[in-house]
Amino acid sequence: MRIFLTGGAGFIGSNLAERLLSDGHDVTAYDDLSLGSLGFLRECQGKRGFHFIKADLLNLDVDDVVLEST
Repeated sequence: MRIFLTGGAGFIGSNLAERLLSDGHDVTAYDDLSLGSLGFLRECQGKRGFHFIKADLLNLDVDDVVLEST
């Protein structure tokens, strides 16, 4: 299953992302990093099926979205 996880770089979101990846799901973590940290996603980075998007849900201008495939 493909999962789109908002707030994915927060403490709870990053732990959920890690669990979903270990269960075999593809996870796209979406976060603007205003409160979250890429450090929380350290265990997810480089794993198959994981992607990170740095963007704000309040600003859905696709030109501003940065997709970081890790």
